[in-house]
Amino acid sequence: MMALTTKGTPRIKAAVARPLWAALRASSSPRSIADLLKECPGTYDTIHTALKRWQERGAVVRHSGNPSRFRVVEGADSLPPDGRSDTAKTNIRERSARQRIWAAMRVLKTFDAPTLRIAAGASERAVATYVDQLQRARYVQMVERGFRQTGRVSVYRLARNTGPKCPSTSRPEGKMILVDNNNGRRVDISPGVVSLRRKDQEVNADGGVS
Repeated sequence: MMALTTKGTPRIKAAVARPLWAALRASSSPRSIADLLKECPGTYDTIHTALKRWQERGAVVRHSGNPSRFRVVEGADSLPPDGRSDTAKTNIRERSARQRIWAAMRVLKTFDAPTLRIAAGASERAVATYVDQLQRARYVQMVERGFRQTGRVSVYRLARNTGPKCPSTSRPEGKMILVDNNNGRRVDISPGVVSLRRKDQEVNADGGVS
């Protein structure tokens, strides 16, 4: 039986977490739990718990399929702590839904909304809102338009992969600004401003166009 944290959630033992993290980091392709069980100690449940915890923190992305496969996000070099103590909270910030979505985009490169929801463990609304905002800032581009009557979904690609930190939004003076937390770039994505841009115009660092 696994030990419990003060919140009543299973604690990931180091004897399981360390070799599991090492196996994921060493792999060049996503791994299933069955694959990981062949070279890591622990049971299906302990490995599943660890992978789910790391996915919630944005350190691991889940690829849909049967079976599901998992992969470490680029830039996640250190073993995520269990999150039980103040020290652990300092070492790794709790990832928001947007951070998980951004991390999944960086791994997948090309994606549709259902795949992104599974990979990031995020809601349909969170994915739709964030993809729309990134698309308006030209960070995401649609490569194939969906058609609801046939059930075909739109396909997107990440056009600007600027680093591991997810772009965020702010609303100064009634505007909608997308802020790139990797390089400080700011883009005005207010509906009126975006509608005035031509498709061939590039957004400048100050939010203007060229």
